Amino acid sequence: KEYRSGTVFRPLVFEFYDDKTLPAYGSGIHEHQFLLGKSIMAAPVMEFKRHVANVYLPDCRWYDLRDYQEVPVRGGDYLTSARLTELPPFYLRGGGIFMQQNTTGVYRTEDLDHKFSVIIGLSDFTEDQKAQASGYLLDSPSYSEEDIFANCVEKDCLLKFEATFELKENEMVL
Repeated sequence: KEYRSGTVFRPLVFEFYDDKTLPAYGSGIHEHQFLLGKSIMAAPVMEFKRHVANVYLPDCRWYDLRDYQEVPVRGGDYLTSARLTELPPFYLRGGGIFMQQNTTGVYRTEDLDHKFSVIIGLSDFTEDQKAQASGYLLDSPSYSEEDIFANCVEKDCLLKFEATFELKENEMVL
């Protein structure tokens, strides 16, 4: 199946092998940035007393998962705040879907409330005024070891989620 191929942690070159503007090895980008699957990019700051991150964004639409805003850079460097008191820079690739859960006050698996928000990163709109996104969401009644084993190891617990948005009369329709 598509989602089971390759590694979860991927260097940028695994997804963007034909990107002519991807910096060469030794530039620092490949040591400090990586993808989680195909749609989430992490760009943690790995240097002491560094408060900004110079993130390379491949040439596609990206959304900052700290404020859910589209990043204004494609195929180039993006300078962003990265203080220790802030969430590290994480980006959602256009066309991807991300499942998020509020973890405030969560110290054990049993504390999770199993209420999720689905974050949809729209792809670019096509000529027929449509944008799409797809991804996989976890389908398990709880996150206990027993449930995860029973629902995810012994059988398939991932649900494919697809969304299509269309512009009609200046309104976006799901």
